[in-house]
Amino acid sequence: MGSPLSPVIANLFMQEFEEKALHSATHKPTLWLRYVDDTFVIWSHGQEKLKAFLEHLNNVHPNIKFTIEIEQNDQLPFLDVLVKKKRDGRLGHTVYRKPTHTDRYINAKSHHDPSQLKSVIKTLINRSQKLADADNIKEEMTNIREALIKNGFHHRDIQRTLKPSNKEDKDPADPAIAKAYLPYIKGMTDKISRILQKHKIDTTFTPYRKIHSILRNPKDKIAL
Repeated sequence: MGSPLSPVIANLFMQEFEEKALHSATHKPTLWLRYVDDTFVIWSHGQEKLKAFLEHLNNVHPNIKFTIEIEQNDQLPFLDVLVKKKRDGRLGHTVYRKPTHTDRYINAKSHHDPSQLKSVIKTLINRSQKLADADNIKEEMTNIREALIKNGFHHRDIQRTLKPSNKEDKDPADPAIAKAYLPYIKGMTDKISRILQKHKIDTTFTPYRKIHSILRNPKDKIAL
């Protein structure tokens, strides 16, 4: 894996696999949705036939073996989404967090460019707005606020990010002529950035020091 073609090849293989598996199954699922090799299934034929269906899937190809996770307490996680069964039979959805999730993000007081700190807030908010339905979005936004405050963000920064920006987009007819990459040093590189912007040079800030610049590979390189 690691090749840009890997997801494409995997998807093509799984598409052929599922067509063959579903066509030859004695009992078929009511709903079968797949994302690469993860599937979300609604089954209406009972537990015993579900076990037989799982066994059938695992016999289609010698190298493809499925595992199964069944809903618990009317809930089932699928990728980043927690699917919930409502009392009226409809399905609701919100953000799924693993039991080991700690709500730890970049601390607001860490030495990062302000735009990177702001992106932490925006990413969490956008994720919630995409994954949580109308019945769950309020609770999800409360969870985000509490997590961000725990990580040092101020309430006003969160509210400011929630409000639509009034800033005008850059004129596409007046693009930047170059891009500069600078290590972020508070009070210095932001001033340099403002000067460069006057000359149509965009600035991207990078962390001043990274772990790989501190830790070294203990193994000696082997000359080829």
